Amino acid sequence: MTLAAAFLTVTLSFLLTPMLHLTKSMIYYHAGLSAAEMPFQISNPIWEDVVHKLPRAIWLKIRAGLGEGTGFVIGPRNLPFHATSLAAFVIGIYLGYNVSVSGVGSSLLSLGAQPGHGNPDFREFSAATPVLGLAIFLNNWFVSFATALSGLGFAAPSFLTILFTGFTLGVIVGPQLSPSLAMFSALILPHGIIEIPSFVLSGSVGIRLGYAAWKAKFRRGLENDAYLSRTLRLAVYVVVGLAPLFFIAGLIEADITPIIMRMFGWTF
Repeated sequence: MTLAAAFLTVTLSFLLTPMLHLTKSMIYYHAGLSAAEMPFQISNPIWEDVVHKLPRAIWLKIRAGLGEGTGFVIGPRNLPFHATSLAAFVIGIYLGYNVSVSGVGSSLLSLGAQPGHGNPDFREFSAATPVLGLAIFLNNWFVSFATALSGLGFAAPSFLTILFTGFTLGVIVGPQLSPSLAMFSALILPHGIIEIPSFVLSGSVGIRLGYAAWKAKFRRGLENDAYLSRTLRLAVYVVVGLAPLFFIAGLIEADITPIIMRMFGWTF
């Protein structure tokens, strides 16, 4: 990911999305409804609320998400979902490794991949590096949201997303792309020790959501509908609770992982 892409990601996430919502509200207001729902008035600037109220509101949601996530992790009834998500990740690594040693690794080398050579954007620490970490955080967090909520497709999208994550790691760990296990560990472990379990957890709650969707579809009843509603709420809160973990992992990946990589022989 280039620095330009990092700046673009952050800008779009924090500026363009609110602008689109405001545009939608204005279109709705000027659509000429037959009966006005309420008078529209331009209010005072919202900066005071943003500064004083938004951080607390965000923290309250994250704290609720951490609580929901902790309960989901330790709940014994969720063990099958955790096991399925972890199995998808492990199967992905196995498949990716076998594909890598079977010729894909050589193909990537012929396309310009350089074993032991890291992303040049991490060549040196600069003022832009934390922004790059923020962009990594946002990208991974949005992917985890998609992984969890796509479980509504009867769990298959969540399972396949986690499998593909493992597949990517399996390809990279192949001997043609990773000069040594130590170098591969230096590339992945500093941030991956936080990031990978977070992804697996988002897959786990997505698989539970798929199970709930299956019950609501094929075993119709108020109880199963309520279970689907509770699980959908749980999925959202679990991923909200993962935000601090992805944030820390993103900063580590941008600021600390490159330093450790150099210690183990990587060049940039």
